[in-house]
Amino acid sequence: MNKQYLENQKQANNYLKNHFNNDSFILYHRKLAYEQIKNATNKQGFLIWGKLPKLLTKNAKLEKGNKYEYYNIGLQLAPSYISGFNTCPNASINCGLACLNFTGHGAKHMLNKNNIHMVLKARIIRTILFFEYRTQFKNRLIQEINLHKNKVDKLDNVKLCIRLNVLSDIKHEKINKDILEMFNDIQFYDYTKILNRDIKHLSNYHLTISRNEINKDIIKDIPNNKAYVFNVKRNDKLPLTYENKKVIDADLHDLRFLDEKNVIVGLRYKGNNKDLNNNKFVINL
Repeated sequence: MNKQYLENQKQANNYLKNHFNNDSFILYHRKLAYEQIKNATNKQGFLIWGKLPKLLTKNAKLEKGNKYEYYNIGLQLAPSYISGFNTCPNASINCGLACLNFTGHGAKHMLNKNNIHMVLKARIIRTILFFEYRTQFKNRLIQEINLHKNKVDKLDNVKLCIRLNVLSDIKHEKINKDILEMFNDIQFYDYTKILNRDIKHLSNYHLTISRNEINKDIIKDIPNNKAYVFNVKRNDKLPLTYENKKVIDADLHDLRFLDEKNVIVGLRYKGNNKDLNNNKFVINL
């Protein structure tokens, strides 16, 4: 890693930490998350999971796996510093601010009648549990994987796959290596901006490198497929090629382990166009 890259990354982390730690909307939902966890913890310090969000869920993108005979679920933690913990150590400023966390059901206007964003609160709760209740979190994650595995085993010609970093970027090959090895018949996959991850020892874990304005020049020599976000509207076509490489439409499904090699994984920008001013994370064609 060159010095300029490391310095840019340090600046981005500092900016995002300050940004989210001074966002009243985020801080309010952190407070609500901690209150719910407190109310879901017994006197012995054990979590009452019936009072907490499920760890593994689906979203519209994951649901697309159904067409390809995959039962696709994921772990949705809160990205960047939203929870108070940094789950995206290699996020750029533009990436952090334009994150998918704030699209779809995560959009800030998706409040209930009490002006609470239940999706955001659930993501923050999971993240706090991941960092502060790690052993209980892992045990619960294993339970939920087994529940889904048992469900899928009863279906014909359907395979289970799991994305552990739907909105985060955590080195699960280190932190949850035991889980990945325990369920070696399940396909796990993620996108990542952490460029030094080593998963050679895990045949059931697939990584796609995610481009941003900080790493765009140093990812070229990495053999993994790279995901690029283009400023292309939902129903418009992505470019056929970019930087002399074939571009595949990665919005058709999220099953990145099925992609052909040596291609650009093309994604359409899902956020608000007003956030695109000077956003170098998104590629304008």
